[in-house]
Amino acid sequence: MTMNSKFVKGYTAGILGLVISLMIACSDSKNDSPDFDRTTLLTDMADHLIVPQFTRAQTDIHALHAAITAFTAGVTAENLEAARASWRTAHSSFQYVNSFNFGPGGAEGAQRTMVEEIGVFPVDVTLIEEKISTNTFAMTDAKRATRGLLTIEYLLFGPDAGEDKIVAAYASQNRRDYLTAVTDHLQTYIDAVTASWKGSYRTAFVSNNGTDVGSSTSLLYNEFVKSYEILKNYKLGLPLGVLAGQIQREPEQVEAYYSGYSLQFIKAHYQSAVNIWNGTAADGTDHTGFKQYLQEVAGGPELIATTEQQLAVIQTALNAIPETPPLSVQIASDDAMAKVLTLHDELQKNTRYFKSDMSSRLGIAITYSSGDGD
Repeated sequence: MTMNSKFVKGYTAGILGLVISLMIACSDSKNDSPDFDRTTLLTDMADHLIVPQFTRAQTDIHALHAAITAFTAGVTAENLEAARASWRTAHSSFQYVNSFNFGPGGAEGAQRTMVEEIGVFPVDVTLIEEKISTNTFAMTDAKRATRGLLTIEYLLFGPDAGEDKIVAAYASQNRRDYLTAVTDHLQTYIDAVTASWKGSYRTAFVSNNGTDVGSSTSLLYNEFVKSYEILKNYKLGLPLGVLAGQIQREPEQVEAYYSGYSLQFIKAHYQSAVNIWNGTAADGTDHTGFKQYLQEVAGGPELIATTEQQLAVIQTALNAIPETPPLSVQIASDDAMAKVLTLHDELQKNTRYFKSDMSSRLGIAITYSSGDGD
């Protein structure tokens, strides 16, 4: 089983744990129908977090598309650097929408969720190079580790980050065409998701204001917690080698191995989770988040205090990791990896508050299984 299959299986294991999760949530729930205006929560989430963040991601992905178009038309070191900078911005923006894998970003037919379609890592280098060599540009097959933002990272930064070698590789028309096909697919995907959120789905999302499975509150909460666990388990636990079945560190499995920007994206991913918790909008203003929801339920204020204390500890641990060298290099070092492991452990401690305790207090069932015993 490849590391990529670990990511996908871990991410999509929800169906297997659904019945058990529902039973646990129902038996533990302390407030099945909290007296809280969920319409306000959903409205604020849609209008101040979700739609603005998708709009930002769409804008940045369009800029990336333009930069790559310029690069493939004129393969120079300068155009490569511009494309790399645009990729870094676009992938950072993606961190702020990767909790919204439902509705327009959910699985439908052969299409999996947004993260699975455009955010899978690590990419399958062998398959990417095979597709390039055979002029196979299909973007709708099951080989999701050959497309998306991290495939673009590999194509722009490569196994050898030397600009001269990468520029020389793009003498191949197939390589230019494949980069274009991946970027076209990415732009088409984000355009469709953003348009749906700006259209009819926003109204449907706000009006579906129950707490049952399939309600907007349940979808939002479950994807929020699942995204947090992806951060903990796959962006940190996987390269650290602490997931079940691993026997050693695997630093090459970090999210952005080729560019070396893994830590930047971890910080953005974590901040996106904190924003949803606080109800902090894209422009920095405060609205309604899960913290405000908890204030209205039995035991909620106590859980807020405990959670906020742990979030501060996590932020301190995150700030303690130096920007350089790249995260993969730090994980490979016996001395440097201790700070990264501390961050993982502190994120693990907070899983209980976000997952078990919030589910119980709010009366919202956990409808997926992370597969790591949390």
